Amino acid sequence: MIAGLDEHLGMRDPTPEEQAAFEAKLSTD
Repeated sequence: MIAGLDEHLGMRDPTPEEQAAFEAKLSTD
């Protein structure tokens, strides 16, 4: 799992959509 994703989601598992959105955010920041 990507570092920081747990904190972003408050410790719940990401959905595929959330995972993709988080990765997209990382790539644009």
